Amino acid sequence: MKGLIFYSGHLLKRAGGPSSYLYNLMTGLRALKCNDIFFLTLDYIDGHKKSHKKNFKNIFKETLFKLGFIFPKEIAFFYTFLRKKYKHNLLNALIKKYSNNFDFIHFHTTVDFIDLKIINSKIKILTTHSPIPPHLEIEDHIANKYNDKLAKFFKEAERRIDEQAFLSADVLIFPAVESLEGYFNTWQEFKNIIEGKKILFIPSGAASLEIKESPEVVRKRYNIPPDAFVVSYVGRHHPIKGYDILQRAADYLWARNFNLYFLIAGLPLPLKGLSDKRWIEVGWTENPGDYLNASDIFVLPNRKTYFDLVLIEALSLGKPIIASNTGGNKFVARQTEGVILFQNGDYVDLAKKILEVYKNRRHLKELGKRNLQLYLNFYTPEKFALRYVQGLEELLTII
Repeated sequence: MKGLIFYSGHLLKRAGGPSSYLYNLMTGLRALKCNDIFFLTLDYIDGHKKSHKKNFKNIFKETLFKLGFIFPKEIAFFYTFLRKKYKHNLLNALIKKYSNNFDFIHFHTTVDFIDLKIINSKIKILTTHSPIPPHLEIEDHIANKYNDKLAKFFKEAERRIDEQAFLSADVLIFPAVESLEGYFNTWQEFKNIIEGKKILFIPSGAASLEIKESPEVVRKRYNIPPDAFVVSYVGRHHPIKGYDILQRAADYLWARNFNLYFLIAGLPLPLKGLSDKRWIEVGWTENPGDYLNASDIFVLPNRKTYFDLVLIEALSLGKPIIASNTGGNKFVARQTEGVILFQNGDYVDLAKKILEVYKNRRHLKELGKRNLQLYLNFYTPEKFALRYVQGLEELLTII
């Protein structure tokens, strides 16, 4: 079986989305010594890191998008054209080296699929990594960062791309059935678009979080009492991540005289932290494992989720988890009693779940052990890569 994985972005260990999904998959494939699946990204060819000069693509993109206030339609068209041209240039090296001969090619954005579907292969596979359809996520991002007019033109252009990509793909791969919730709930046409389509469900995996400092050192730095009960959160401070839900749950608990501490990692944007010494913002960090490990439980309160990397990372540290009843969270919660679900969007229910764990904290160690065992048995990069290879080998025998 000879396959190509294409992604027109960088591979990073903890960036989320296709970037970290593919980083972990490549790590697992290397450990399995699987040499017939090749990577072509901005960083890698065949799994070997490329050296490249620093470019000013991001600066150019920012300048271009700011002109969207004046020329929204023209900017949307021009950027789409440049993006496609750039990707075709990226592909030339691959075509020359491998003569375009693959059993499958796996794309990780709908844009990549449409721009590069000229590649010959037995099957073309598509995976998207957003909790809602990409065109809606792009619209939200551009509207928040730039302006609504530009967002409207991008949404329509990207919606057509999403539709064409899903219709044209031979196979779709998602981590779990639950990962599709956001698509069915927000895109009316999605059900008809994928009707009759071959879909594989391959749960993701991730490398274990590293720990560089002990819980005692971390707690002392932030004046957290050694015997305090600590809740951790790692991620964007954004409503879609449920950051505001966690804030309201904290206020609810404090108002009832429960003296819990909250250890929060991630840039405090766009939402700010609470003004209370028990709400501790550590900011962006390269070592999230230190803060998660210094807590008693980890909370993942997303309003919408796909198959969150940080959930798997929390499992790897053997931490009990409270997560919203949505998307991939539900899949993982069926596998272990150490993942407790609360009603999505309900801060009171989240607070009550935290309180239940707090009052029964003698069971924390056992719940954590179950999560760690699940990680070792199912969610390491090697287990992930093995599922991926076996799933595609089986697929190729029936197509």
